[in-house]
Amino acid sequence: MRRMFLTFTAVLVAVACAGLSRNAGSKFVRTRVQQGCRRNYANVATARSREKPSLDLICCTGSVEDDGVCIGGGSRTTKTLTSKLAFVIPLAALAVNAFCDWLAGGATPSRTRARWNRFLLYVAVILGRTLGLYLGLNYIQGLVQSEESSNCWYAHLRRSGKCSEHFDFADHVVLAVCQYYAIQVFELCCILREYGDFSRQAAAIASGLQRKPSPTPSSPSSSSTSSSRSPPPQPPPPLRPSPFLSVLPAAAVCAAVAGAALLLVYDTAALFHSRAETVAALVISWFVVGEPLLSLTGGAAVAAGGGGGTVC
Repeated sequence: MRRMFLTFTAVLVAVACAGLSRNAGSKFVRTRVQQGCRRNYANVATARSREKPSLDLICCTGSVEDDGVCIGGGSRTTKTLTSKLAFVIPLAALAVNAFCDWLAGGATPSRTRARWNRFLLYVAVILGRTLGLYLGLNYIQGLVQSEESSNCWYAHLRRSGKCSEHFDFADHVVLAVCQYYAIQVFELCCILREYGDFSRQAAAIASGLQRKPSPTPSSPSSSSTSSSRSPPPQPPPPLRPSPFLSVLPAAAVCAAVAGAALLLVYDTAALFHSRAETVAALVISWFVVGEPLLSLTGGAAVAAGGGGGTVC
């Protein structure tokens, strides 16, 4: 599990680096909607004068000719991940996993306890990201920086009438990494571990049935005596769905949500935050959420045995 978690972390870093390489020193923020546009963005990383603001303004009309900023900022994926569904979507794979395992007949007490522990772990991550890494860091960020002024070329275009903060850590990157990607990767590791345990148990049962000794011929008297002492025949085990099919839907949910989170990281790093802000968000996400989850993948919390403190 630890190696798998590190592999997915490397994928995240590669996607973030791709977004950073596309960022040519730009940072686009939403502005007031202008006539003929559905949305407007301004590149606040430049120092253009008020006389030529059109060079750094983007008008989104909803057509196929829209700029990449319009596509990235107004996509359905971005709107969904940054909506109130952010408190529900990260838990979808866990719910699907529990339901499919129940259908497959693998919902043992130890697995149920492990899933409840994972549910509490994910809720703690979501609340920690919301209260600590979003509200808390935004509050600290406002304290250490001077108050926003209106001495910039785009101030009159914003609803607040003020300039953007000098440093605004990429909270969308923190959201995508902590609340979506890290949880989905951890859940996928647990799903694949459960599938391996399920497959080994099924193989052991099948091997035991194949090695069952056949009855040896004996005399009628001895056979009547042995038949009276032999236990009654056991009914065949019930047919259950394949363990692969029981974990496939949950794994698909993990892959879909993790892929959407990577897309959000890429768009944010490439268009909507400076490179320093994106790197700061990645570092914060790793040390606050990534490293603790990585330690769980290699610690006693995922050891077999189904103790009360297991999460996988």
